[in-house]
Amino acid sequence: MAFLGRFQVWVNRLIERFLPKRLTQAWWLKVKTQSPDCIYYFGPFDSKEEATFLQAGYLEDLIQEGAQNVRLAVKKACPQQLTSCALDA
Repeated sequence: MAFLGRFQVWVNRLIERFLPKRLTQAWWLKVKTQSPDCIYYFGPFDSKEEATFLQAGYLEDLIQEGAQNVRLAVKKACPQQLTSCALDA
């Protein structure tokens, strides 16, 4: 487990050093769905207002695909993964 922790720190440092500031300090739309149990990141956006304005389209698409209990948040982030879903048991 210690190796994975050190590896994650190393990856984060690489991201901070080599990714453009636009990506590391950008606004993202974080979408959490209960069914399927997933987290999606959409972006990057230049402003909080842009992300907020466009969130309705992403919400509509996910609902049409059958997603349930959708929660949205606009935040500054640098997501490691754009889509992350829990494995079915």
